[in-house]
Amino acid sequence: MRISAITNTALLNNRKNTAQTKHSFKGEYYPSGYYEDYEINIAKQFINQTGDEWKTQHKKNKQTSFSDMYWESGGLNHITSVLTRPFCYDWDEAKTMSRILLDSATCLLWEIANAPFAAAEAGLKKAKENKILNKEVERIGMLICDMKAEKEQQQIAGHIKKIDEILDKTEKSNRVMSYQKSLKDGFSTPVEDEKLGKNAEIPNVIMIEEKNEKLGKELIAYTRKNSQVYFDFVQENEDNIEMMKDLDSKLEKAKEAYDKNGTRTLIEVENFGKLIDNNNPFEHLEWMKGLMTACAEDNKATIIFRTDDSSNYLSEALEPHRIGLKVNC
Repeated sequence: MRISAITNTALLNNRKNTAQTKHSFKGEYYPSGYYEDYEINIAKQFINQTGDEWKTQHKKNKQTSFSDMYWESGGLNHITSVLTRPFCYDWDEAKTMSRILLDSATCLLWEIANAPFAAAEAGLKKAKENKILNKEVERIGMLICDMKAEKEQQQIAGHIKKIDEILDKTEKSNRVMSYQKSLKDGFSTPVEDEKLGKNAEIPNVIMIEEKNEKLGKELIAYTRKNSQVYFDFVQENEDNIEMMKDLDSKLEKAKEAYDKNGTRTLIEVENFGKLIDNNNPFEHLEWMKGLMTACAEDNKATIIFRTDDSSNYLSEALEPHRIGLKVNC
């Protein structure tokens, strides 16, 4: 396989024209120091040429080192030739001499670019100790290591994010299953037991305290689907009295259905909490307390509702003989 070399005519010309001038000092800061744009560009060119195609080829030639493959490809990517200032008046001759001198340095940078960060860093350190590289080539090597470290950190962060997402999803799934089990054990199973003639305690009211409205509705839907009951719904009304009348009517219908078919009713009441809020008139709260005490026994119905926060509800309304099943999500 022969890998095409990167063309750097513009870069070479730029170095030729600015060989005796100061740099513009445009660039970016990396952990090992501040680097100019042309240095960053060179490092990126090395890194961008690593990839599956090269690695696959190297794997096929197991006894072939990156260095050997470099030579076989005819001197791959001699882009570091721009790193040495011309040391003669003939620019073309200077480029040729520079290329010859820097073949080994280019090869080393190519190996660094293909190695994992830890190995790349170790290889560069060894090269520095053996004084193989001049200062400018050494800077490119350090920059390549910085870029590789940054890329690996991003990959690790991406993996951690995916793991966190999986854990969050698993945790949520486990919590939902726990809530579903509470609803099944506290309502669905007792209803089934009652149908089989067993003694069963049916809750008057089920309260799901969950700020996530979607999850609350899903749990109510789960209870409805997995219980052998009729289902009815009381819509929220700005007028509490009208809402209470609607609820009373649905309870009467539930009693009639049970007397006819022996099947209980589950009644979802939208924003039921407003009817037992401490700010309601005393007589309304007393009526609600009586209703919540006897609906399962007298009307063969259970009320179910979701709330964000029950802290302002009448404390007597929250007692177990009224709200017999609380699911705190």
